[in-house]
Amino acid sequence: MQFALSLTFVQCLKSVSEYSEKPPISIIKHEEIIDNIEPTVKSLIERLGGKYVGMTSEFCNRSKVKPCDIATSLCERRFHYQFVDTGDVHTHSDQLSNAYMYKYLHIIYEGEELEGGYLNFEECIGINKETMKLSCAVINFGRGRNGELATLNIGYTVYESVLMLNSYSLDSKPIFLLPFHPLEHFWGRAKGDTTEALLDFDDWYIRFRSLKIILENIGVKYDVIVGHRSWICEAPEQIDLQAYCASKVLDAFLKSEVNFSEEPKETNDKCEIINVEGAYSELLVTVVNWYKREKLTNTDIYYEVKGPAPIDKINQFCEKYGIESKIETKLIEEMKESSVARINDSIQRSLIF
Repeated sequence: MQFALSLTFVQCLKSVSEYSEKPPISIIKHEEIIDNIEPTVKSLIERLGGKYVGMTSEFCNRSKVKPCDIATSLCERRFHYQFVDTGDVHTHSDQLSNAYMYKYLHIIYEGEELEGGYLNFEECIGINKETMKLSCAVINFGRGRNGELATLNIGYTVYESVLMLNSYSLDSKPIFLLPFHPLEHFWGRAKGDTTEALLDFDDWYIRFRSLKIILENIGVKYDVIVGHRSWICEAPEQIDLQAYCASKVLDAFLKSEVNFSEEPKETNDKCEIINVEGAYSELLVTVVNWYKREKLTNTDIYYEVKGPAPIDKINQFCEKYGIESKIETKLIEEMKESSVARINDSIQRSLIF
């Protein structure tokens, strides 16, 4: 018996030229891209226990089709849609107001009907290396709760994240390195404007967290490392990533520590903990300021990578040495100028590059 399997794509509505030097979408031939991804698609069907028959010749706006909705002839290599695709497609907007839409390719196969599920790492890479030329990133196959990663409602971030999935994969073995960029990297781009750097960091951090969710959902093991600051703007070459394979892997959090005094922290009398939140009430950084007689002695900035900042340990330390401590949560826009200035001073002294 024949069935139709849907491949779901997110199509970014930004120009692909913003990400690479690839030719404009208008001169890219869909047929060539589908020819190039066919071996990967055939392998996918066979891996799932089916017999590959063929696939459609172009992307479609309809997510569900039946074998009777598409047909081919003896002289044609591809299946064609029997219905008129009106192009009446919904444009979506994600939480960062980026526009995207869903597109679909359909595969005809024989055997038992396949349940929805996620593509494996190698298949995702193989398909997206080609479809990214059309600003399309495959995010899953099938439909339903287990088949639609897009139900995470992160839309455009899925597109960017899968783009990174291609960029950061290694040919020899799928070792995945997820670069983490601390606030220091954005401060340099903002030319020393700490508030602007925090806003840019907030925008990027949402994408970082989205990418983690994607990797975890498709079962890819990954390590988080401190990325090179140039990687914010452009993807690293494979040789750069291979050099970073020996880089220190981050665990729960990354700490940036700056000392303004030679005296140990035990001699302080006050500790001020500020949780800085971004636009969607997501924690960006935890800033810990230490004082002795109202004079700032140390500032620690904690970035959550895979786990929370060690607030309990900080409080235990303060209790042990009789240091007064307080915790407050502030949005970027609510931060006092003095707090921004302290972060600014710490960034300038930080050794994280």
